[in-house]
Amino acid sequence: MMKKHILLLVIFYLSFHNSYSQWVNVTNNISSSNIKTITSDNLSIYAGSFLLTSDNNDESPTIFRSTNGGLNWFQTGFTKYSLSLFIRNGRLFVSATEFNGNFISDNSGLDWSVLNYPYSPYEISAFSSNGIYIFACGASGIERSSDNGNTWTNANMTSSISSLFVKGNMVLAGSGTTLRLSTNNGDNWNTGTVGSQVVSVTISDNFIAAGTSNSGVLRSTNNGINWIQTSLNSHYICALYSAGDTIIAGDNMGTGVYVSVNRGETWLQRNEGFGVSKSIQAFTLSNNILFAATTAGVWKRDFHQLVYAENIGTSVPIEFALQQNYPNPFNPVTKIMFSVPENGKSKSENGLVALRVYDITGREIETLVNESMHAGTYEVTFDGSRYPSGVYFYSLTAGNFSETRKMILVK
Repeated sequence: MMKKHILLLVIFYLSFHNSYSQWVNVTNNISSSNIKTITSDNLSIYAGSFLLTSDNNDESPTIFRSTNGGLNWFQTGFTKYSLSLFIRNGRLFVSATEFNGNFISDNSGLDWSVLNYPYSPYEISAFSSNGIYIFACGASGIERSSDNGNTWTNANMTSSISSLFVKGNMVLAGSGTTLRLSTNNGDNWNTGTVGSQVVSVTISDNFIAAGTSNSGVLRSTNNGINWIQTSLNSHYICALYSAGDTIIAGDNMGTGVYVSVNRGETWLQRNEGFGVSKSIQAFTLSNNILFAATTAGVWKRDFHQLVYAENIGTSVPIEFALQQNYPNPFNPVTKIMFSVPENGKSKSENGLVALRVYDITGREIETLVNESMHAGTYEVTFDGSRYPSGVYFYSLTAGNFSETRKMILVK
């Protein structure tokens, strides 16, 4: 009997953790398949439905809420289709399609009131916030609010804006084939041209990026003075998410999700679990899980499995371990394998596992992993195309555990 119980626990453990290694549909009780918008805070995930075509009259015009990571959903009190959706400090903001107004809710979507937006009922294409201001954009330009949306003033931008992202004092906005960039919360603006219709934007620590309607992802490392076409081209990129050197791009034309860990130099298509590739509308990150709004419902995937490492093991490791990279020497790509135990005695209090690469002087040049991770054996790809030939070191740390190995890049 004891052996049977252990076997059942192992099977349950593996099936649970393997579910994180691919996209999982979490649209169990959502009565709409077309999800246009999605947002989250530490407590809830919200997904807004959208009428894709006039033939989809059975779509429920509402916003759905989940409080358990997408396992279950229920309808809020909103009864319109959503164009944009955003949450900040417990207040939920939504702009309805077809000029049906802009609204706020302070009780998780149960009750709604009209947003005091100066251009209502005109649609708000996107919201974004840096903790000081909330920014909202649309045909009238960009408005900003310093009191959580109670009052709004123009952010010195009256051109029609379709996409928006804010980080720190930097505001990036898409307007037709041009990009507007402010480094001081919208007090002043610079303009750059990318030659394709901009439909999504993002800001990372080391670059800014734009998703376009027919040229994929473009990137700038000098605040928009120059724009470089990444190798992901000829795609309609409706959704972007960035962190560090990583870009996650969602294609609107049905080819799914693409990931780059080197600022767009190279890309991998990561559609495991989708079956038929999906049309991606938006992303949100909640508790290290990336949620995707698609025309086939809501899907989720473990963020660091998607980006940093692929769980290639079928058994549960009993200790931390770092393997020698292969091939070694390499040019310019190599793979690094490491193991993370379940509740290992060396695991740090908050469960952070870090894998970093250093040059011969000991200077850190890349962080490949820096996340809480499920138990498993992982494989990470390191791309040395941006670095000169030489000796490099990579180090795995987690709580009291630390191990370093040497690798050689030969070009």
